[in-house]
Order: sequence, then structure tokens, then C-alpha cells
Amino acid sequence: MKIVLSKYQRYAALAAAVAIVVVQLYQFSEEGFEGYGWILSFLVAAVLAIVGIGPLHGTFTAAPKAPAPAMPKNPPLAQAEIDENHKRLRENAEVLAIEVEERAKVIGSALISAHAEGGLRLVNSDGSASVVEKGLDSFARDRALLFSLGLVGIRQAKGYSLYVTGIEYKETERKVFDTLVREAISGVMAMGLPVDRDNVVPQILGDLQAIRKCVVQSAEADKRGDAEITKPLIEWLERQGLKLRDERIVQTALQRGNT
Repeated sequence: MKIVLSKYQRYAALAAAVAIVVVQLYQFSEEGFEGYGWILSFLVAAVLAIVGIGPLHGTFTAAPKAPAPAMPKNPPLAQAEIDENHKRLRENAEVLAIEVEERAKVIGSALISAHAEGGLRLVNSDGSASVVEKGLDSFARDRALLFSLGLVGIRQAKGYSLYVTGIEYKETERKVFDTLVREAISGVMAMGLPVDRDNVVPQILGDLQAIRKCVVQSAEADKRGDAEITKPLIEWLERQGLKLRDERIVQTALQRGNT
């Protein structure tokens, strides 16, 4: 409820209150305390006095009620957008995993060729490749797949070191893991050795962890503006006893337009 009175209206209310009191006092002196009318008169005078001596602008405003605290609530649209974004990242991972495997074929061929050009090729007496040589080729293909994953990861990270913790990289890595397991088992079988999956899987997980670390280090270097952002990955490959001579393979994989 809101009552607005001007300054003169407040003065009039006070004057009326005083007049009522004066008249009532006069009646007391003439008639004494008879009846109950005088009670009503004093109540009216009190109300007029309260109104008259109110705030400067004569405004009386009921205290506003405090708004009820809003309950935290995620709009359905927001959750739908999150789900759609996750779906898009998984679809990207499907494409990236295919890219990793396709680039690994080129990288693997380059690594195997470099190994052959080194002058050491293990063959049987009939000229066919020995099982050990087949194992080396399988090893080179595995390293090529890991190296390719690292290159694609560096490109997609774009200087963001936490990229490897996201859905896109994890899904891509998971698909590459499945391929690595198959390749490793095939390589062991080609050498005529028993397959020990319990030993193969931890080794592959360790390799993937090493590549993940290379991607993080390269992303940090990219953020700093370093020129050789692939240095951690190149050094990892060299520690495997392999070297990629054609630098164009690396530069092509890092081009931002590739997806």
C-alpha cells in the first residue's frame, strides 16, 4: 500500500489532529468523561498525527518481499547442446582415426624403406624375408601408427595441452589402440611365436601414454611459439631406432586444413 502526501497535506493532517485533541479536551472540561466517543476521537487524531509526521515525501511503502532464491536448473536445451557437441566430437574421432591409419601406411612404408636402404636385410637362404625381418616390419608399422597418432594429435590440439583429456582425442586413441592390438598380435604370429595378450596390451598402453606426453609437450611448445613443435615426437621415434627422412610427411600432417 502506498500513501503519497505533499508537505502541505501533512501540515493539514497535523493541524486536524491538534484541533481534534483541543476540542476533546474542551469537552472533557465541560462534560467530563462521558460515553466512549472521546476514544474514537483520540484514535482519529493519532492516525492523523502519524500521517502528518511521516517521511519527508509522505511516502509509506510496504516492505517488499524478498524474492525466493532461484533453484539451479539446467534448461533442457543446454543438455541437448552438450549431447550434440559430444556426438560431433565422437564423429570427428571416427574421421581422425581413419586419417591416422592412412597416414601410418605412408609413414610405415617410409620407415621400412629407410631400414632397407641401411643395407641390412634379414633373409632366408631362398631370398625370402626371415621371420625376424617380418617382425621388424611389423614393429615399424606399429611405430608408424603411433607416430601418426602423435602428428594428428599435435595438429588438433592447436596449442591446447589438455586436448588429450577430451572426448575427441580419447575416442581416436581408443580406435588406434584396437588397431595396434591387432597389428601386434599379427606380428607375433608372423614370427611363429605364441601370442601373450596379457603382455601385449600393457606395452601398447605404455606406448600410447608416451605419445600422449609428446602431444602435450608439443602443444605447450606451440603455445610458446616455438618453431620445432614436433621435436618431442621426432625424438621419441629416434629412440625406437627409426628415423623419418622425408620431412614433408610431417609437414603435410600438421597443416591446419587437414581433418
